[in-house]
Amino acid sequence: MRKATLTRQQGMRGFIVATVAFVSVFAASAVPVPLYSAYQAQFGLSNMDLTIMLLAYLAGVISMLLVFGRVSNAVGRKPIVRIALASSLIGCVLLMLADGAPMLYTGRLFQGIACGIGMGNVASSAIDCIAEFHLSWGSIVSATCPQLGLLVGSLGSGLIYGIVPSYAASYGFIIAVLAASLVSTVALPETVEEKDPLGPTLKPNAAVPPAAKVVFPLAAVVYSTTWTVGSFFQSYSAPIATVNLHTDSTLVAALILSFASLTVLGGPIASRFRARTSLLIGMGCFISSNAMLIPFVSMGSMPGAFFACLVFSLSMGIGTSTTLRLLLRTATAAETAPIVSAVNLAAYVFSTIMNTGAGALTEVLDFPTIFVIFTVFAVATTAYVVFFITRHYDQIKPASQEAGA
Repeated sequence: MRKATLTRQQGMRGFIVATVAFVSVFAASAVPVPLYSAYQAQFGLSNMDLTIMLLAYLAGVISMLLVFGRVSNAVGRKPIVRIALASSLIGCVLLMLADGAPMLYTGRLFQGIACGIGMGNVASSAIDCIAEFHLSWGSIVSATCPQLGLLVGSLGSGLIYGIVPSYAASYGFIIAVLAASLVSTVALPETVEEKDPLGPTLKPNAAVPPAAKVVFPLAAVVYSTTWTVGSFFQSYSAPIATVNLHTDSTLVAALILSFASLTVLGGPIASRFRARTSLLIGMGCFISSNAMLIPFVSMGSMPGAFFACLVFSLSMGIGTSTTLRLLLRTATAAETAPIVSAVNLAAYVFSTIMNTGAGALTEVLDFPTIFVIFTVFAVATTAYVVFFITRHYDQIKPASQEAGA
């Protein structure tokens, strides 16, 4: 694969179109979250049903990351961006018209397919468009825009449903946004100039390029652990609001997820420091946020819970954008999509396993106790990050140096 050369104007236009598409797909995936309490009341869903909905979503993500991670190298970025948007549209329509749990599971599966396709390929389109002008912008978009989408989608859904308690109103808005984003891809420049053969790109492959192998374990660990907690908020923001904060307001549930999804603020913070320093700041925030949730959720303190979720989002944004920036420094243009897909695949597989366990624990443990477990989890992650910085950080090399070694 060879990347096309774009003018600055083409690059900026493509970056904006691809970024909006990327955010829209993940915003759509968050629209159902504030509505979980309404779905529970209407269809009699249990917490385990919510976990199954999450697993359906994660199954879609993981399968697409495994199979579609490199396909845009063969068919181009632009068609794959359109497929991701179309899949997201289908998922929203199914969720809007759902008449029971099976249709909800199917809708979440299509949303997972859209996010899985988008995670490696739509993100790569944005990175390709801007890499020659602002490399850090691409890493920030890829690492933090999924959470920004969650923020926009959940908050918008909660606000709309609070005003007009109708699934059609909540989903109608995001369906319109997805449709507009799909139309806007006409202006998206194709960044793949010389394409790879299609067959090899469709083979399941989670391998990473040699130059990325040193830093990949660090990125996988930071992504996986922070995404586990983030996915937990995605499934259980509504039950936390109902059980511990004593409100069934869809807006409060949306705010919990929104404050936990402000990871886009972590990207600019991370870019102001050296990578070592950014990682330590991010991990410190990760431990602190989980520890703060224990007393705040126990006491039913809404402002405290919001603040702790905000600190968590900063930790996730700083950690993921920093490690992805290190990964992208080791990548050639042809390796961008495989690397982004591989790190997200690792994160989704791990968070799927962990959230299956966490979902089972919600049946026997209260939420503050689960956050105690997450705090221990955060401490272990931080210990690994410190170990990596001490032992392996100086071994990270750009791809050009690796090739010449």
